Amino acid sequence: MSSGRHPYRSQHEAVRAFLAPLNLAMTCLTKDTLVQSADEQRPRWGRLSFRDDIAVPLASPHRLSLKILHLFELIEDQGS
Repeated sequence: MSSGRHPYRSQHEAVRAFLAPLNLAMTCLTKDTLVQSADEQRPRWGRLSFRDDIAVPLASPHRLSLKILHLFELIEDQGS
């Protein structure tokens, strides 16, 4: 990530920066957090889900649960 627009020194740091606000938002809904795992078939791809891909109960007077699966690809900035 060579551009000054992205101050991340590594892919790991970029993923952490992406994941942090999502998990902050999740605290409004559930005590569980999203975790990142790699896609062994596509090394630049990752996935976010709750641990073990489970549906987690929501902080609600209703009996609701949430299950998330988010795929993403890390693309290195080639500059402008």
